[in-house]
Amino acid sequence: NDRLFDLTRNSKMSTDSFFHQIQPKLLTAGNYAALLLILTTPFSTALTTVATVLLVVFWLLSAQFKHLPALYRKQPVPFLAFLLFVYFIIGISYSSASFGEAFRIVGKYRELILITFLIPFVTEEPFRKRAIIAFVTASVITLISSYFLFFCFYFDLVSYTPEDSPSIKSRITHSLFISFFAFYSAHRAAKKNVYFKFWIVLFLASVHNLFFIVPGRTGQLIFLLLLVLFSLQRFSKKGVFLSILGGAVFLVLFLSFSDKAERILDGFSNTYQYFQSDLDDTSTSMGKRLTFWKYTSYLIAEKPWFGFGTGSYAMEYERIAPRTDFMPGNPHNEFLMITAQLGIGGLFLFLGLLASMLLHTLKLTGEPRWIAQGVLVVLVINSLFNSTFLDHTEGHWFACLIAL
Repeated sequence: NDRLFDLTRNSKMSTDSFFHQIQPKLLTAGNYAALLLILTTPFSTALTTVATVLLVVFWLLSAQFKHLPALYRKQPVPFLAFLLFVYFIIGISYSSASFGEAFRIVGKYRELILITFLIPFVTEEPFRKRAIIAFVTASVITLISSYFLFFCFYFDLVSYTPEDSPSIKSRITHSLFISFFAFYSAHRAAKKNVYFKFWIVLFLASVHNLFFIVPGRTGQLIFLLLLVLFSLQRFSKKGVFLSILGGAVFLVLFLSFSDKAERILDGFSNTYQYFQSDLDDTSTSMGKRLTFWKYTSYLIAEKPWFGFGTGSYAMEYERIAPRTDFMPGNPHNEFLMITAQLGIGGLFLFLGLLASMLLHTLKLTGEPRWIAQGVLVVLVINSLFNSTFLDHTEGHWFACLIAL
């Protein structure tokens, strides 16, 4: 028995020793999977999925699950995101949708737990530096590719329709990425180091691209709010005033003289017309959104506490809304989407996630605090006009930024 005990103990010690030897390699491999995820999210859904699978595999092989209790005690952000994902799983049990549809929607919200999987591979040096370089690289490629497509369209090198935008992803998604990258570039330029000119060029190119190449209204609104945030973070009261004044002058000139401002002006006009009419005008982008929000609020009023369950939104919306040519799979508002499915409890968890992000930024100092605050502003504004975590590209992009 003593000999058997010694053999067992030696075998365990050998296994532990082997694990400690390969764990750094597994962590490095996980970091490369995270880099692949950050690099491919703006461009390829397939590669993003592959990177996510690799990330989870290396997370399991490196036994990061052992550190979950400590991680969740220290970091409420990934913990609340995990709880919200669990709530979506619980929502399957009482959903009015089919099991297949409910399970599909749960899969759509996997980005909530992706934050947990990412953290070990992007927060320690040199992993963090590599991840930031990957984010900058992906953003620059997104910007350059947009200009390349613009020139291809302009010189009729490729066929396109008037609805096509010179961007790899949709106008909304692209403008989201570029508005935040402009904010990020402004902070890096404010350091006034040897790369000052490089970051200034990227900032100006991002602003030009956002307003004159791929004019997404959500991204433009986000940029204007980030401009105010940047001013409050970096400038004195006089500087804040001058910065906001300069932004206001630019916006007035843009709306008054640029043909690229047509979508913004149409948005104001369509919103005004919608509220002046007794009919649901779904012929415009804003009309569709306002109609979605109205009938979604009716759904929430029916079952405010627990909602209709995970994956139920599309079916329940069709039940109460007049049939149109375009019936939504989501209300283009994450707050409403979560509440309609999970009720007030789900909404409180989502608000708790946002509040914990805000509290976490207060623990940071300098540029990391400012950038994290920018991520939070972008997340809140985008969630008002889109279903952020339901959307594949945006959800993965935010998961990466929150983990960073």
